[in-house]
Amino acid sequence: MNDFNKKLGLKIKKLRERRKLTREKLGEMADISDRFIYDIETGQKGISAETLYKLSRALNVTSDYLLFEAEENKNELSYVTEILKNLSPSELESAEKIILEISKLTSKN
Repeated sequence: MNDFNKKLGLKIKKLRERRKLTREKLGEMADISDRFIYDIETGQKGISAETLYKLSRALNVTSDYLLFEAEENKNELSYVTEILKNLSPSELESAEKIILEISKLTSKN
C-alpha cells in the first residue's frame, strides 16, 4: 500500500460521503464493483486511467481534482454549480437567499 493510493482513496471516500453515496451506488454509477471501491478507498489497490475516468465522471469532478491537490476548491465550486443548475426557479431563489445570509454571517467574523 503506497502513500499515493491512500491519499487518492481517502479523497474518493470523502467525495462519495459528501455526496451521500454508498459504495454500491457509486459502483453502479461508475460501473465498478463496490468491493473494488472499498479497496480503492482504503488504498489497498491503485486504479487505471479508465477507472479514474469512471470515478471522476460519477463523482462529478475532474480527474485532475482526484490526482492533484491544487484544484480542490475550483472543483467543489463546480459541484455546487451543478446542483444549482438543476433547481427550479423558486428553489434557486431560495438558495440565493440562503447563500446571501451565509455570506453576511461569515463576513461579520
